[in-house]
Order: sequence, then structure tokens, then C-alpha cells
Amino acid sequence: MLDKRRAADFVDQLDLDGVHGCPLCLLELAWEMREGGAPSTGSLQQTAPLVWPEIEVALRLAVVDARRAEAPDAERALDDLDACAWRSPLVRAVVTRLA
Repeated sequence: MLDKRRAADFVDQLDLDGVHGCPLCLLELAWEMREGGAPSTGSLQQTAPLVWPEIEVALRLAVVDARRAEAPDAERALDDLDACAWRSPLVRAVVTRLA
């Protein structure tokens, strides 16, 4: 499983151009980040399951593309998505990036 730091580093390697979440679903998290910097765990726990159904397929494709490019941690990221879905540190890092 990727830890929070490795997940954030891995997200930097992903092409997220095709990964889109509902702006309204991301609004509260984005506002919190605008006001205070880092998002709270509570906001991420509320936002990630809302956005997950919208980003799941595109995110998996982005991670598969990263695996094809032999990006470090890509295989582990896919395992995390399978095991944890929206609870994965990777998904939380992506949701934070989208916000």
C-alpha cells in the first residue's frame, strides 16, 4: 500500500488531464484549501467517496498508462485502487489535486 507521501509523489507522475470530478462536489474541499492550505482529513473523507464514481475509470487508465511507462509505484497504486477504492491514499491525493 502506498503511504500518503508516496501517493502524493506518484500523482505528480500521472497525466490527470482525462480525470474529471464534479466541481460542485470538490467545492468545499477547494474552499478549505484556499482558506487554510492543506485539506483536513474530514473534508477528504467526505469528498473522496462523492468523487470516486466519477474518476474511477479515468484514474485507473492513468495509472495503467504510468505502469506501461514503468513509473515507480504504479503496480502498487493499482493494487491500492483494487483493495481500497476511494479510501486509497492515491485517490485522496488525486481528489486534493482536482480540488
